Amino acid sequence: MQGKKTSYMGMTGTQVAILAGLSLVAVLAICAAAWVILSIRSMGSTPTVLQATSPAPISPPVSAATQAPQETATEPASVATLTATVMPAEQAMATSAPGDGWKQFQTTGATLWLPANFVGGDVLNHKEQVILNVARLGSSYSNVANGIRKSPAGTVLWMIDKNGSKSMLITTVKAVHQTLSADTTLQKYIDDYLAAKSGIPTINGSKKMVLVGRETRRLTYQELVGTLEYTRVDYFIKDDADFWVVSYFMDANLYFDTLPIIEQSMHTFYLSK
Repeated sequence: MQGKKTSYMGMTGTQVAILAGLSLVAVLAICAAAWVILSIRSMGSTPTVLQATSPAPISPPVSAATQAPQETATEPASVATLTATVMPAEQAMATSAPGDGWKQFQTTGATLWLPANFVGGDVLNHKEQVILNVARLGSSYSNVANGIRKSPAGTVLWMIDKNGSKSMLITTVKAVHQTLSADTTLQKYIDDYLAAKSGIPTINGSKKMVLVGRETRRLTYQELVGTLEYTRVDYFIKDDADFWVVSYFMDANLYFDTLPIIEQSMHTFYLSK
């Protein structure tokens, strides 16, 4: 006799087992579907994570007046600079002094050196003393003393050779200073200077040069003093509005022997302001 089979809610054990397996599959399917839906939703709403960074420093505003311009480094061009050197008066005179046997003569604004046998000096500031010193040399120099006393305006230096009394013409050196307009040319000044003479001199030589850093002209000419003819060397110098004339007078027979001394003396001439 066959045994009686157990049943659950009208179903056999086999049927119950099949139903449980189907139920488990259904639950798994539902769970899988729910996971997919949640994954899709989470992908569409995932927040963006920003990395934390330090804020850039804020510079205060710079006005146009204080803003430094950008500079471009460039190699400076080589420029030849000419530098003017101003020599003190004492140093300049010491440098130009010929040495032993020479004497310095000075007036306002100018200095000149001559051999020590010359006497005289500043007739601009010490005229009477110069006249007295010349007169003491003897009667042969009385005409020179009178000439200094009557010297025209502008004469600032007057020196004579104290050893030249035996010559009919005493070697003389004079300096004249005049102030005119600065636009007066040196040539204009020379023309007017020669035109003012009583007679037109015979020009033996004319030379342009530079002395004491100024435009200079040297004229050599013959001139009459009464019935005597002498040789004269004039140096004309223009210093802006100031004009200087340094004159050397001598017997024509002494010119060639005297010229080296004249040139040496003239190179000691110095102007000071």
